[in-house]
Amino acid sequence: MALIKRGRFYHYEFQVNGIRFRGSTKQTTETKAKQVEVRKMHEAQENGYRPFPRKPPILRDFATTVLKAVDSSALDPDTKRYYRNGWSRIASTPLANMRLDWITTEAVEAIELSGSPSWQNQALRTLSMILSKAAGKHYLHERPKIKLLKEQRRERMIDDDDEKALLKVAEPTLKDVLVIIRDMGLRPDELFRMRWEHVHWEKRLYFNPYGKSSKARRWIPMSQRVVDVLKERLRKQSLPRAASRRKVVKLPSSPEWVFPSKRAGSGHLTTVAKQFREARCLAELPESLKLYGGRHAFGTYAVEATGNVFAVADAMGHEDLKTTRIYQHPELDTIREAIDQRNNRRVM
Repeated sequence: MALIKRGRFYHYEFQVNGIRFRGSTKQTTETKAKQVEVRKMHEAQENGYRPFPRKPPILRDFATTVLKAVDSSALDPDTKRYYRNGWSRIASTPLANMRLDWITTEAVEAIELSGSPSWQNQALRTLSMILSKAAGKHYLHERPKIKLLKEQRRERMIDDDDEKALLKVAEPTLKDVLVIIRDMGLRPDELFRMRWEHVHWEKRLYFNPYGKSSKARRWIPMSQRVVDVLKERLRKQSLPRAASRRKVVKLPSSPEWVFPSKRAGSGHLTTVAKQFREARCLAELPESLKLYGGRHAFGTYAVEATGNVFAVADAMGHEDLKTTRIYQHPELDTIREAIDQRNNRRVM
C-alpha cells in the first residue's frame, strides 16, 4: 500500500490479486487518508473488481472512437453537434493526452475552460459521456464524478416595447423570426428548421419533430399573427421566378423549408445573429438582449395569461417544470397594489 499526496488530497495505490487499484481519498490529512485506503482495500477484497482487459488508451484516442460511434448513431443531429463542439474544447486541455485511468475528479477540476458556464458545461458533459463509455469498456472501474458549473438564468426577455423597436429597423427575415419566436416559443434551432409539411393550417398547429427528448417533439399552437406571417412567406416562395436574363419563367418546386437558404449546406437558414445585432444596435437596445429572449417572453406571457404551467411546459418542450420557471417573471403589480391599499387604509 502507498499514499501519495497530489495537490490537496492524498491518493491511494495498492494491488489485490495482481490488480492495481488507485484513486483519490479526497482527504487532506494522512490519518484520514489511511482510513479511506484501508476501506477501499477491504471493498476490493470482498467485492472484487474486474481487471482491465488491456492497458487503457489515452483520452484523445478513445474519444475519436466514441465520437465516430456517436456520428453513426441515431442520435439527434443537435446532440451530435453538441458533443463534437464539447470535445473540441476538451481536446485543447492536458486531459486529452492523459491515460483514461489517470483522469480523476481532481484532474478535471484543475483544467481551465474559457467561456460562459453553459459553454464550459458543454465540454464537461461531453467528457462525462466519454468517460462513461470508458467505464462500460472496463477501461475504468467507475466514471469519476464531474461537477457542472451553475448556469446563469436568462433574465432579459424581448418585451412588447423591445419587439416594436426591433421590428421598425429589422430586415424582413428577422421580422418573421421575431414574430414566430415570441408567439410560439420555439428554440432558435427549431425555428430555423421549420418545414411546411409540419404546418397544419386548419387547426393552426405546428408539429416540431426535433429534439433530444420526447417532450421536445411536440405540437405548438400558432397565433393568427404567425399564420399571417407563414402564409406570406409561402406565397413568396411559390411565386414563379426568372431563370435567366431572357426572362424565362421557371416554375418553383414544392417548397420544403420555411426559412430556406441556398448558401447553407443544410438547405435552411441556421442563424440571424448578424441581423439581430444590427437591429439591436439601430434600436439602441442593450447587448444583454438576445434572440432567445423571444422564447423567454413567450413563456412569461403564456403563464401569466393562462396560469397553466403544465400546458406551457408542454408547448415549450420542457420535461421538468423547474425549467419552465426560468422563463417566468413574477408579476409584481398585485403585490404593489396590496401594499398601496394597506398604506391608504392607514392614512384614512
